[in-house]
Amino acid sequence: MTAKPVRRDAILSALSECPSGKWIALDKFSDFMQGAGFEFEVTRDAWKLYLSEPQYGSLGYAGCGEWNILQFRYILCVLFEYAATLGLIDVAYVHPRNGLKDYRDQWGADDLEWLSRYDGFRSFRLTNLGAYCLGMTEDFKPAMPTTSLKLTVLPSLRIRIRSGVLLPAEKLHLETWAEPEEPDTWKLDAEHALEAVERGQSAAEFAEFLSSRDDQALPDTVEAFLLNCERNGKALKTCGEAALINCRDAETATLVCAQKELYGHCHRCGETLLAVTTTQLPKFRKIARSLGLGLV
Repeated sequence: MTAKPVRRDAILSALSECPSGKWIALDKFSDFMQGAGFEFEVTRDAWKLYLSEPQYGSLGYAGCGEWNILQFRYILCVLFEYAATLGLIDVAYVHPRNGLKDYRDQWGADDLEWLSRYDGFRSFRLTNLGAYCLGMTEDFKPAMPTTSLKLTVLPSLRIRIRSGVLLPAEKLHLETWAEPEEPDTWKLDAEHALEAVERGQSAAEFAEFLSSRDDQALPDTVEAFLLNCERNGKALKTCGEAALINCRDAETATLVCAQKELYGHCHRCGETLLAVTTTQLPKFRKIARSLGLGLV
């Protein structure tokens, strides 16, 4: 295979020439890339790629490994698997059996319903986020989703649906911070909330989510709960891995730990145990040997 950056840069460069917010057929996009000079190679040796059987089905034969089979499928893959999942584009997709049929003349394709899962990828639309990430616009403001949901947030830490339709994304948001009690009721849960904060979610954003769907100000108990979870969820921080060293006695542990070169990297964990940051183990071993001590 050729170098990935070269392939992907050609596709992204062509993508940055597309108008934002308009649907573009993939075959037209492919024609544009070829016509505008955004060409690339997928493989240095197409003879190693084949359908069904390496000798007769090789893509190295003339007319077998052309742009539509190799480059076009690679374009579909990059846009579908990367650009779409990152939110850079919207996609229009049908089942691949109803998609591309341009591989039918290939040797070994007689029994194939489709050549790849991407054969059903028909068109795409560059999103505002995509335009921003590609440097086409200077600012990006995410569109606020419209909702009919109205909630009642109670001092008992319960959240009830008052009216409207609960969208799947809203339900997921509630269940991230609260435990379902009934079909229309959730209760804020400390364990759920701590897990959310540990994953990097913001209690302030969840409070805004609740406030935007409740006509009343959030109860003090709810605000205090979320503030406490935000604070406690970040109370401990992983600073890296450490090795646990068992010394033969307390005197040896005291001797080693007292070495100023190990300050901040060697800590007592009891009478005979020392915790040493993994990155400092070679230095720890060197200092231990200077003291006439071996590490096994």
